[in-house]
Amino acid sequence: MIEGYGAGGLKLAGTIYRPPLVIFDDVARLWSVTRIEDATLDSILDLIAGQPEIILLGCGAKTLLPPKPLRESARMSGVPLETMDTGAACRTYNILMNEGRRVAAALLA
Repeated sequence: MIEGYGAGGLKLAGTIYRPPLVIFDDVARLWSVTRIEDATLDSILDLIAGQPEIILLGCGAKTLLPPKPLRESARMSGVPLETMDTGAACRTYNILMNEGRRVAAALLA
């Protein structure tokens, strides 16, 4: 569970992380993407061991449209991609984890 988000960082399992990062199965890994325009499905999936039911894309302070190649590759892979601001992505991640869902969150600052 994400224990808190704010001031450009988030707390996961008692440790503070600074985005960009990808979280899956309560494991956070640094993500090389710093701008939404550079995000790809492969850049997310390469950091997780397993197939998520859904990927939450936290775009930073406001929701931005992800690049068309990312949207298309997510659609073709069958993994839903939900885009929102990073705070909302953190809250949604916790809700879906509480439901027992296999959710990944790719979070930008």
